[in-house]
Amino acid sequence: MAFFKGDIYSQVLGMNTTLHIIYPENLPDGHLPQTVYLLHGLSDNGSSWSRMTSVERYAAQYGCCIWRVAWKTHC
Repeated sequence: MAFFKGDIYSQVLGMNTTLHIIYPENLPDGHLPQTVYLLHGLSDNGSSWSRMTSVERYAAQYGCCIWRVAWKTHC
């Protein structure tokens, strides 16, 4: 499993945000994985997707790429 973490500017959100990508290993030659986008911002922080769910196991089991983008709500 490959992990990427980077900070990017999102034109849609109008701010800098953190992007986490989980990329599965051992894909068949020429196979592009399906992508699942997870948005975070209601409570806790974005690490809860990795710490409190089985998202990494699902990425490996189903050969999908997980993109997690953090955003903040302003109350």
